[in-house]
Amino acid sequence: MNVELLDQIKQAILEEPRRIRMYDWVTRISDVPEDKRPPCGTVACIAGWAVALSTGLRGDALYDYDGISSAAADLLDCDPDILFHVSEWPKSWRERLDKVSSGTPAYAAVVAEFIDEFIRTNGDVVYDYSD
Repeated sequence: MNVELLDQIKQAILEEPRRIRMYDWVTRISDVPEDKRPPCGTVACIAGWAVALSTGLRGDALYDYDGISSAAADLLDCDPDILFHVSEWPKSWRERLDKVSSGTPAYAAVVAEFIDEFIRTNGDVVYDYSD
């Protein structure tokens, strides 16, 4: 697991919460209202930011990048299913994320805390099977 890159992703999204949106690999910046756009012009999920930070691609260049999921899984050296797909997050984490709006410090904090949990458990986040 590439903890250094995961820490860089956490730092990037906590520094500018408008950068993180977990339901798209990368969001075309023209689809983001102007007042919600980060200065860097890039809105992406954890996988998108793994590729962005590793390649230097931003905005539409990152949006047009083919194979973000597999590239990010290789870069992060982990099984991407739980980390990249909120639908696979444990129920308690999905509920926490659903209670906050993307682009806010609270949203970025939940994603960052999930990354911490992913690191702490070595990718073996305890799944809530009561879903």
